[in-house]
Amino acid sequence: MNYKITNGLLTMEAAAKGAEIQSLSGLGSGPSGWLWNAGEIWPKHAPLCFPWGGKMLEGWHEVAGKHYVADQHGFARDLEHKLVEQQANRLHFQLKDSEYTKERFPWSFVLDTVHSLEQNELLTTCTVTNTDKTKMPVRFGFHTALLCPFTAGKSFTDYQFRFEHKESAVRVLCAAGLSTGEEVPVFTNQDVVPLVAGMFDDDSICLKGLKSAWVQLEEKATGKALRLDIAQFGRVVLWTKPNFPGFICIEPWDTQPGLNHGATAHDLMQQPCVKILEPGEMYTWTQRLSIIK
Repeated sequence: MNYKITNGLLTMEAAAKGAEIQSLSGLGSGPSGWLWNAGEIWPKHAPLCFPWGGKMLEGWHEVAGKHYVADQHGFARDLEHKLVEQQANRLHFQLKDSEYTKERFPWSFVLDTVHSLEQNELLTTCTVTNTDKTKMPVRFGFHTALLCPFTAGKSFTDYQFRFEHKESAVRVLCAAGLSTGEEVPVFTNQDVVPLVAGMFDDDSICLKGLKSAWVQLEEKATGKALRLDIAQFGRVVLWTKPNFPGFICIEPWDTQPGLNHGATAHDLMQQPCVKILEPGEMYTWTQRLSIIK
């Protein structure tokens, strides 16, 4: 079931399945709004990646000698979340562990997701609570697909990424969706990175070491932009399908694709960006999506 909220400036719709944003419109958006329409090329809008993002080697992880299924991007995006509260400009969903999740992640947890509209911003706040009796490893990623182009008649080459500061970032290299363990410099001393043909032909660009508090997808001619805050996150993933089919993902991640080799590749406790929560402890991630006109 889908639920709609508005603050008079923006209107957002989210689904109980995955607590996933379905649409965002207003403040000068076109008829398609600001987000990808989950078309056939990629049938998602803005999935939540929990309790990890990306793939894990051979699709499994191990806890106390037992193997568990490790689906790409975790399982939260595929399950029904309970609607806990609905206000005019706010939705609160909740997901708890179940027999299904225990086959993939042998810890008890609660994941609360709150979507709220404030002025020109959509905030999505996700809080995980460890309700287990043992330490629990968690990672998390937002995977929001921004419409590109978002003005009729424009092409993807009319857009660029803009960082708050000039960056000399590091790219985490991946092959077949898994980290190779290698890193290379990228976007050296740049705050603006134009979209150019071929830049996503070898899949996503996973960045670490950014100093900026935000990065935005910006229309060159007008400065109109969709901005995401990234200061809280250890990684930022930029992604779309080859040939720019109509969307760009800017993904604030506290996770990273799993290693394609090594003794720790199947150990959730040893993954980059992992948060180890004590029993009863909670951790919160917030995605702030701002419409810049």
